[in-house]
Amino acid sequence: GLDAPEALTGDPDALRAWLMEQLTVSVIVTAYNHAADIGRCLDAVLGQRGLFRLQVVIGDDKSTDGTAEIVERYRARDPER
Repeated sequence: GLDAPEALTGDPDALRAWLMEQLTVSVIVTAYNHAADIGRCLDAVLGQRGLFRLQVVIGDDKSTDGTAEIVERYRARDPER
């Protein structure tokens, strides 16, 4: 279903860049007072690699155990995802 431009023919790097611009995978993580587990969860999500752009959406309902601070550290380290 995707028609790549002719300019990509024979150039693997250009094709890879084009594919990553076209494909986005969104992962939604819900968290509430999950400070003990959120780091392991985000490490697993952010460890995924492929020909796609990864978007991580985190829903947190005002955790009181430091979950939000942990999430913020991950966001600061990897703001593009």
